[in-house]
Amino acid sequence: MRNRHERGIAMIIAILSLLVLSTLGAAIIFMTQNEIWTSANYKLVTQSRYAAEAGLQTSVNWLVNSYPIPAPAAFTSFDMTQSPVQYSSSAIVLSAMNGTTGNYPTSSVQTAFNTAMNAQPVSGMGVPATYSVAATLQSMKTVTTIGNVVVPVQVWVVKAQGNVAGARNAQVELKAKVENVANPTFGYAAFGVSPTCGSVTVGGNAGTDSYDSRFGSYATTQSNSDGDLGTNGNVTLMGTSTTIHGDVESPNTGTGPTGTCTAGSVDALQYSGGATVTQGTTQLPAPIPYPTPAAPSPAPPTTTQSISGNNNLCGTGANVISGCTVTGANQIDFGPGSYGNVSVNGNTLRLSAGTYTMNSLSFSGGATLQIVSGPVVLKLAGNSLTGSAPVLDFGGSSQLINSTSDASNFQVVYGGTANINMRGGASAYGLVYAPNSNVGFNGGSDWYGAVVGNTIGDNGGVNLHYDRSLSDKFYIVGNFRIASLSWEKY
Repeated sequence: MRNRHERGIAMIIAILSLLVLSTLGAAIIFMTQNEIWTSANYKLVTQSRYAAEAGLQTSVNWLVNSYPIPAPAAFTSFDMTQSPVQYSSSAIVLSAMNGTTGNYPTSSVQTAFNTAMNAQPVSGMGVPATYSVAATLQSMKTVTTIGNVVVPVQVWVVKAQGNVAGARNAQVELKAKVENVANPTFGYAAFGVSPTCGSVTVGGNAGTDSYDSRFGSYATTQSNSDGDLGTNGNVTLMGTSTTIHGDVESPNTGTGPTGTCTAGSVDALQYSGGATVTQGTTQLPAPIPYPTPAAPSPAPPTTTQSISGNNNLCGTGANVISGCTVTGANQIDFGPGSYGNVSVNGNTLRLSAGTYTMNSLSFSGGATLQIVSGPVVLKLAGNSLTGSAPVLDFGGSSQLINSTSDASNFQVVYGGTANINMRGGASAYGLVYAPNSNVGFNGGSDWYGAVVGNTIGDNGGVNLHYDRSLSDKFYIVGNFRIASLSWEKY
């Protein structure tokens, strides 16, 4: 009787086992399908992010290579007191994204951006993918570069959307802050761009210190500090009384006597004869790049324009120097303009505020260059110079007299490799920016201002007096770069 009551139990157990196994199978199938969906969605999101990254990088390249930096005359249409910067009471936007309206003062710039950035395909993704970009000008200010050129420093907030065709949930948006950074052009009494030994050499019992023209003359603001020397290579000091009232800054390390620096092992500082650095050495995190200034355009003539003797100082007949005026005995004035290879022997050349483009300029026989008013910007071309001919030469007992006593009122700008020979003097106030040229100082006395050269050779006992006001007067503006990045998935 007991066995008869247990009939059919095996079928019930079998059915329950099938139910459990079916449930487990269905769960495994569901989990597998979910993993497939998850993997597919992750793949699509990753592809969309890659497309958005392509759009972001392309937009940075466009800002670096294709964006026409607005000229100073256009700044009046930018309301830089607002953030984002405004034009016609609305944020300035470059848009190549559906649903975002562009608002840029120059319509051709907006059109060019839209053409370059709207629904652009990305190859190599395995699926049809595109990106679209919009950029908002978040902030803007203006700075002055060497040559008295006013340029903008901008911060853009760039949004880049990546899309994969046919995928509803695979749109990714990247947001980045893209900016160009301004750094001081003249942060040192002298800076040698060359990464070699003797990039900066000071001897002849010369030295450095500083003053601040914002608060008075050299005599009233002089300080035995901040007369720093900078280099991408090595500073060499010679002379028992050579004293650097400041520090030596280089990406290299190590100090030693003259001769310790070698081509295979460039140290920061070498010295001899009791030369001293009052504030020691500082290691730079990396070499400092100084961009080559643009060559004068149009290029000046390469004809010889000689000013010598007492008569016909501006030339005669076919050799008359255009822009030249005789203003006194052995004295001429040049007006702003373009000149060839100018040589002055025993006379005074006077320049007033303006830009002067010359192929080369040389002085001899006690000649004088006088800066009457400023700023005077001297742009040198140096075309067709032969041998070791300098592009700027203060030879013999010639001198620079900057009557304004303001270094920023005489600016020498040169992008070539020919030498520059300067001469110290009681009124030698000026700035030299020639990152590819070997700049030398001779004649003893003083130089007030700052200099940037490929190498700096001050072996003639010229004391370099750095004007501290230059640290926030002229700037080098770099290319656009990504400063921060975030992303979202939709």
